[in-house]
Amino acid sequence: IDEEEVETLFMKMDANCDGTLDWEEYVSYNLLEYQEKSQMLEMLKEKPFPKEIKCIHTRHHDNIVRIIYSPHVHKRWTHMDYTNGKYATLSKDGIVTFWSLGLRYNRCHTVAVPNDRATQPWFVDMVSVYNVNMIAVASTDRDISFYDITAKKFVKRYVITGLENCVTTMDYWADLDGKKQSVMVWGDTAGNDYGIYFEIQRGSGLFGSLPTKQEMAKRISFAELLKGHFPNIKAFRLAGIHDDWVTKIAYIPELGCFLSCCQSSTTSLYLGDFLKKKSPSYFKVNKGLFAFDYCAKLNIIATGGMDYNVRIWNPYVNNKCILLLKGHTKPVVHIVLIGKKHQVLSIDKGKSIRVFDLKDQSCLQNLSGRIISLGPFPISTILFNPDLQHLVLATNKLGKIRLLESREEDERHAEILSHNKPVVQVLYNPSFKVVITACEESVVSVWDMETGEKSMQFVNAHTLMEDGVLTPLEITAMAFDPPMRRLLTGARDGIIKVWNFNVGAVLQSFYASERAMVTGIICTARKFYVTGWFRFINVFVDGEGADSCKRWPKKHEEDILCMAYFHPTLLATGAYDGTINVWLRETGHVVCKLNAHESDKANPDGTYSYGENQETQTPSYQPKSDSEYRLDSADSIISLEDIDDKDGEEELCNIMNIEDKSYEHPLLGALNPQSPDLDKIPKKLYSRQDYDSLTKNYEASIESMIFLEKRNHLDKDTAVLVSSGAEGWVRFWSVAHEGGLLGQFNAGHQPGCSVNCMVTDIDNNYLITADTMGVVKVWDIMNYCIRLRVPDGTSYARFKKLTKRFPYLRIFAISAANPEMTLKEPLCLNSFRAHTKAINRLEFINDRQLIITTSSDCAIRLWTICGKYIGTFGERWKQLPKTIKAAAIQRTVPKDLRRCGSARTMRVLNGG
Repeated sequence: IDEEEVETLFMKMDANCDGTLDWEEYVSYNLLEYQEKSQMLEMLKEKPFPKEIKCIHTRHHDNIVRIIYSPHVHKRWTHMDYTNGKYATLSKDGIVTFWSLGLRYNRCHTVAVPNDRATQPWFVDMVSVYNVNMIAVASTDRDISFYDITAKKFVKRYVITGLENCVTTMDYWADLDGKKQSVMVWGDTAGNDYGIYFEIQRGSGLFGSLPTKQEMAKRISFAELLKGHFPNIKAFRLAGIHDDWVTKIAYIPELGCFLSCCQSSTTSLYLGDFLKKKSPSYFKVNKGLFAFDYCAKLNIIATGGMDYNVRIWNPYVNNKCILLLKGHTKPVVHIVLIGKKHQVLSIDKGKSIRVFDLKDQSCLQNLSGRIISLGPFPISTILFNPDLQHLVLATNKLGKIRLLESREEDERHAEILSHNKPVVQVLYNPSFKVVITACEESVVSVWDMETGEKSMQFVNAHTLMEDGVLTPLEITAMAFDPPMRRLLTGARDGIIKVWNFNVGAVLQSFYASERAMVTGIICTARKFYVTGWFRFINVFVDGEGADSCKRWPKKHEEDILCMAYFHPTLLATGAYDGTINVWLRETGHVVCKLNAHESDKANPDGTYSYGENQETQTPSYQPKSDSEYRLDSADSIISLEDIDDKDGEEELCNIMNIEDKSYEHPLLGALNPQSPDLDKIPKKLYSRQDYDSLTKNYEASIESMIFLEKRNHLDKDTAVLVSSGAEGWVRFWSVAHEGGLLGQFNAGHQPGCSVNCMVTDIDNNYLITADTMGVVKVWDIMNYCIRLRVPDGTSYARFKKLTKRFPYLRIFAISAANPEMTLKEPLCLNSFRAHTKAINRLEFINDRQLIITTSSDCAIRLWTICGKYIGTFGERWKQLPKTIKAAAIQRTVPKDLRRCGSARTMRVLNGG
C-alpha cells in the first residue's frame, strides 16, 4: 500500500474532518463499511428470474397434470437438445396440447375414450418417448397408451394393459448415443416400482411390428412382458418399495439406477437398480417427500417435502443430508437443480418460488404470489428448460400456463446496466477518486473511478411511508461539502440528508419544505443553500440543524429548477418561466434579473424596460421586414482540405471570431413538412403568425446553469453565466451592470430536444452539453462572449491543434457561407450519441479530460473528451493510466449504440 492510499483511507475514517483519528472513529468506520458492503453484495447477486411473468390461456378445461418437452430428435444427436423441440401439456380430462418453445399454440388432441362408458377416466401422467417420436399417457384405467405424434399425427399405437394398480408417476430415458437402449419406469398407488428395458432394432417399434389395420392399437399385457414373451424387452416389478403412493420416479443413467419417493418417513426416497447390480438404499425424511431432482454435473440429489425444508444429498451417503436450506413456510412440492449455475429452485404449496445458491447456501430470489400473478389455485406441475432457462408453470383449474424466463442472455446481446432504474444524479470526488451516482429507486452507489467497479452502495436513501408501505423516493439533487468528505442529497419530499458516503451513514437530516421537490444544493464553508419547487432559498448553518434555517425573500413566481454558485459572492437560480435571479450570497439580495423571453438586458430592480402595451420580443428574433421573415440555408461548406496556410487564418477568423448579433430561431424549418432535417432547410417565407405559434409552443424553463469562474464577472461584455433550457437553447449572460444576454445558440440535436445538463472544464475553454436524445456535444467557448479574445494567429494555431485532438473536426465540415446561421454559435468540437435515452447529468474530470454521462437507460458511461468510449460503470476495465491518450484506448462501441448509432457517431467513437 502506497502513501496516497494510506492518506485516502485516513480521510475516509476521519469523518469529522478534524485531522485526527481516534479508536471510536476507526471501529465505527470498519463496522459500518462491513454492514453496507455486505448488504451491497447481497443486492448485487444476480436475480435468476425477472418479476414479469407471461400468462398463456389454454384449451384445457381441467387440471393440467403434466408439462413435457418433446425434442425433434436428429439421427446425429448424442445428447438431448432443449432448443429444438416443442412442449406438450396434458389435462386430467385427456386433452393434449402442443406448444412451441415460445409457448405459442400449435395443435390440440383428445385422448380417445369410448363414449359408451358411464364414467370417464382421469389421466394422471405423460412422458415423451422421444427416440421413436411418441408420447405415453397413463390413466386411472390402469393402462399406459402410446401415441404416435410424427408429422402432426396423434394415433394410438400401443397399450400396456393388466396393471395391478393405478399409475401415479412415470419417467422415460433413451440412449441417443447408442440409439438402441431405452428405459421406462413408473410407480403406482401401492408403492410399487416398475421398469421396462427396451432394445430397439432398426426398422421396428417399441413392441415389435404394428397390426395390419392402422386404426387398431396393439395391446400388450404387462404380465406377458414380465414373463419375457417379447424379444429385446425386459420388464421388472419391485413390490412394496414404498409405504405410500409413489409421488415421483426418475431413471438416472449416470448412476445406472432409478430414484423414487413417497410421503412416508421410513421409505421417503429409494435409490435402486432393477437389474440388482447395485445395493439399494433408502433416504429417510420425516413425513416423506413430494419431489426430488438429480444433477449429474454436481452428483447431488435435492429433495423437498412436508417439513418445509430443501435437502441436498450425496447419492452414496444416505444417513444424513449434506445441506439443509430453509425458508419455505409450506410443504415443498416441486424442485429443480440448475447445475450450470450451482442453484436449486423450489416451489411450495403456497406458490412461493425460491432460488437458492448452493455455494453460499443463501436464497437468491423469492417470488411469491404477491410479487407475480400466479392465480388463485396451486401450481400443479412445472417444467424447467435448462438451455433456454424457461420455467413453465401450470397453475390452476382454468387451464393457464405461466412462463418465467431467466435473465440469462447471450453475452453478445447483453446490455450492461449500472442501476436498475434511470440514473438521475452523478458527482465526481477527486479526493477519493470515486464517482457517486443516484437513481430513481433512491439507491446511491459509489464507483471506483480507476476500475469501474462498485465499491459501496446504500439503498432507500430517501423514503416515504404511504398507506403503510415504505416507498423509495427519487433523489433530485446532490452536492459535496467543500472538503469533499460528506455528501448532501435532496428528494422530492423536501428532505435534505448529509451522508458519510464512504460507509453509507446519515450524519444529519433536515426539512427544506413540506412535500416540495429539492432541485438545488450549494455548500459553502459554513452554510448550505437549498432551493426547489418551493420557490425560495433556505439557508442552513452546517451542524446546527433545521432550527438555524433562514429563508430568503421569495423572488420567483414559478418553481425553481436549478441553482449555480460563483465563488465566493454570487448565487443564481433558474425557474420554470425562464427567469434567472442572481443573488448576493452573504445578504440574500437580488443583484439582477434575467429573462431571455422578456428582455436581453439585465435588470437590477426586477422590472423590465418594456411598457405594458409594448409587444414582447424574443432576443433570438431579428425582423427582416414588417410582415415576413426569411431563413436562409448554408450555400456552401468549407472542409479542412479547402483551407490552406495562406488564407486559412482569415477563413477561420470568420468562423471563430463571431460578431455580437442574434440569429433566427433554428427550428423554423420544422414548420415545413418537406424539410428532412435542420442541416437542409429550404428557403421559405414565414408569416408572423406561424413564427409566434412556434415560439409559444416552446417551453421557457431553465433546466441547467453553470458559472464560468475564470472570467471577469464585473465586465458587461463578458458572459459568466450559462443557462440551458427545455427548448434546446444555450444562453450566455453577463451579470454585470448593463450586462445581459450576450450570445445564444441551439444545442439540441433535433427539434424539440431539451438540453438537460452542462459542464465546463476548470479553465472554461470547453462547454459540454447533453440533450434528451442522448447526444453529447463539446463546444469551444474560449473566445465566445468574452472581451479579451485570443489573437487571430494564436486562434488559427489552436484550431489546427484541436483538429488533431477531435476526430469530429477532421471528419465533418464547418458551415461558414451564411453568417447568420453561425452568428452566435461557438465552434462545435465534438458531437456523438452516448446513450439511447435522455442524458440526465454530466460530470467532467479535469485532470484526465474525461466525461461521465448518466442516462435514463440505467447506464453510467465514461468517455474521453474526444469521444472515445472507455466503459460502462458496473463492468470492470483495466486500471486507467494517470495520463490518458485517446490513441491508446481500444476502439469499442456500446452494444446498444451499435444498433441505433448514426454514421457520424460511429466515426467519432472509432476515432475517425
